[in-house]
Amino acid sequence: HQLPTAVLSLKQGVGRLLRDQDDYGLIVICDNRIQNKGYGAVFKKSLAPMKITEDSNKINQFLESHQANNSNSKQ
Repeated sequence: HQLPTAVLSLKQGVGRLLRDQDDYGLIVICDNRIQNKGYGAVFKKSLAPMKITEDSNKINQFLESHQANNSNSKQ
């Protein structure tokens, strides 16, 4: 009963943040159960296709590349 409600809440929350192809960002889920519990897959499958990582280097590269793109577009 609680799982479908929680999955729907996550899906709706993410959908409000990333609405179109030009939007970008990070969805940070600090609850390791999404990776370690069987029901975590239900949460991940409910989201739009996206890269999932725990690698802080990849996260930093993502942020740096978008900061560079934003700096160039403002000039």
